Formats: sequence, structure tokens, C-alpha cells
Amino acid sequence: MSSVDEHDHPVGVELQEEPSRRRPLLLATAVVLVLVLVAWSAVWWDRTPPVLGGSFETRLDPTPVPGPVLVGITSPATVPGQANVSLVDVSPELTRNDADADVSFLVCELKGDPITAVVAEPIEDHCRRTRPAHDTTIRVAGEYLVMAITARERGTVRVESVDVTYRNGWQLVWLPRTVTVGISARARFS
Repeated sequence: MSSVDEHDHPVGVELQEEPSRRRPLLLATAVVLVLVLVAWSAVWWDRTPPVLGGSFETRLDPTPVPGPVLVGITSPATVPGQANVSLVDVSPELTRNDADADVSFLVCELKGDPITAVVAEPIEDHCRRTRPAHDTTIRVAGEYLVMAITARERGTVRVESVDVTYRNGWQLVWLPRTVTVGISARARFS
């Protein structure tokens, strides 16, 4: 009698192991986890910080001073649990500027009432301290974004919106995002 090795099949065919039933389950679990991670990332990426949300319409017509007139762009950052927002750049969408005006942006540390409309008052009445709104951070401790319009001659300035480029939270690792804040502000200088 010839001895047959347990690994040898009498016809010369190698026996294969039964396929594992765990492989499809592991693959399905991995696919579901990847889809959940992608969905969470998309929601997180598209989230706008509360301090940059909202829009409004306001006007100051006419103002007897050449400027600056001030426009509050955001509300003060006082929402509990809100993260600081790192500003990269802020730029206006001007639809009219026949007053040859300069438009600049400041981060204002709240002193009294926030600027919620176009006002021709000294910024010191509203802000304890200010700093340029370029490469800085809006802190949660009552800071907000203000636009200052300074006219060189008589005319009207109309700002339809402001583009705010920022980084927030984990977005510090990613490229900055830009959100458009609709303000529709108008000031006429006489």
C-alpha cells in the first residue's frame, strides 16, 4: 500500500481552505466607517463659525463728516462654547464708491454697546481696543469685526457684502475658508 500524505489529494489537486466568513464582514465594516468619516468631515468642513453668520441691511444717509463711519460686520463673540476664529483676510464687495473712500476692517474689543448699524461716532465710544483684521484672531471674549469707511470726497459708498477668509478649530490644519457676510450697507458723504 502506498502512503498518501494528508496534504496530497489522490487526484493531484490541492485542497483549499474554506473562505473565511469574517472577510466580508470586516470589509463592510471598514466601508461603513470610511463613509461615516467622510460624511462627518463634510459637515465639519462646511460649518461656518457662529460669529461669522448672519446678514443685515443698514444705511446712513447723509453724513456730514468725511469719515470714518463705522459698520458692525459681526456680532460680538459671546456664545458659550464658541471657538476663537483666526482671520486671514477681510475684503469688501463694493457696488458703488464715488466718494473715493478707503474701506478698512478692525477687530473691536467690546466696550459699551456694539456697533450694529452705520454710525458716524468715534470708535472709542464702542471699542476698548482695536487692531487690524488681517492675520489676527477674533477671541470669544467679546470681540467682533467692524468696517471703517473713510471718504476722500462727496459721494456714496455702498457695500453689498464682505468676504471673510478664516481658519477655525481643526481647519487650522487645512486651507483657509471664505464666507460671505451679506451686509448691504450704504453711506452718503456730503
